[in-house]
Amino acid sequence: MEISRFSYRLLFALILIGFFSGCGKESLHVDALDGEGFDIQFEDRTVSIRIGDRLDSVISKLGQPDYRDETSLDYWNMGLAFSAGFIFDPQRVGKISNLSVSGTSNTDYAISAITDKGIELGDTRSDVRSAYGSPDSGGTRDEYDSEGIWFTYTDDGIIHHIQVAWPR
Repeated sequence: MEISRFSYRLLFALILIGFFSGCGKESLHVDALDGEGFDIQFEDRTVSIRIGDRLDSVISKLGQPDYRDETSLDYWNMGLAFSAGFIFDPQRVGKISNLSVSGTSNTDYAISAITDKGIELGDTRSDVRSAYGSPDSGGTRDEYDSEGIWFTYTDDGIIHHIQVAWPR
């Protein structure tokens, strides 16, 4: 009798831990395609968004953003952001030039992301440099402009943000 009461308490404690740690969240996985865009995998569907897509096409695929202005869409609840704001080529106006995913946002989803070279949110700066080599510019963010991908780090050198942009 004593063992079964302990088992129920243990089970209840594990359920609570899972609930409070975010295990009950729907998963959202991003395949960050270097210099191309994102394949966003929800539990029930996959959405492809590419550099050069119009901002309105993102809304038709993901619904209304949490924030919108003339050049950007923010889906804070998903850890996603899209920008068309800093490309000065007239043929690119209104088209996505930058897509980003953040793993440290307070979101409604359990977020994961991986790049073409196997780098994931939570990996280290040394992991990135082993896979991608020396960045075009560094600091709190390593930029690989010719490949169209940037990584932003925490103070401890852990990736918390991956951006895909038009290669330069």
